Amino acid sequence: MTAPTSKKCTVCKAEKPLEQFHRKKGARLGRYSQCKTCCKVIQAKIRKESTTLKERSKAYAKTYATKHHAKKLEAQRKWRQANKEAQNKLIAKWKKLNAHKSRHYTNQRRARKLQAIPPWFEKEKVDLVYKKAKEWGFVVDHVIPLLGKNVCGLHCWANLQLLDAELNGKKGNRHYPDH
Repeated sequence: MTAPTSKKCTVCKAEKPLEQFHRKKGARLGRYSQCKTCCKVIQAKIRKESTTLKERSKAYAKTYATKHHAKKLEAQRKWRQANKEAQNKLIAKWKKLNAHKSRHYTNQRRARKLQAIPPWFEKEKVDLVYKKAKEWGFVVDHVIPLLGKNVCGLHCWANLQLLDAELNGKKGNRHYPDH
């Protein structure tokens, strides 16, 4: 008995030579049951479905994040409070991996601050505010942000306030009417 030289495709039902089928150990005649042409069509369909599935998944995630934004922020805040050391390590790691971005942000802030210094700037008073903040364990906040959404403040002692670090983080780059 001689080995068969052709096989029937289970998809297109055409009888084709064995060379038209991909190899597969353990399969009948050592070949796939679908011909190479049909395999390409099947794989293209799978890739297309996979892409649409990814797109649907991304869309769902985006919708979920929009609907549950406050819930997500609260969960993040709780995690940061419970994992301050881990948070600091993540920040340090990011700064190390993105040193150029970190320097850029720092330089941008410094430039905004310099731009916001008025001609009547009283350095001694500003230095005193920063000194007292360090002594008392607070951070210095600009009441009206240097680069706010609707308004930009000045870097002068009258625009500075001492805040707890967490409260300053919640305030962010906003001015009270902007809330």
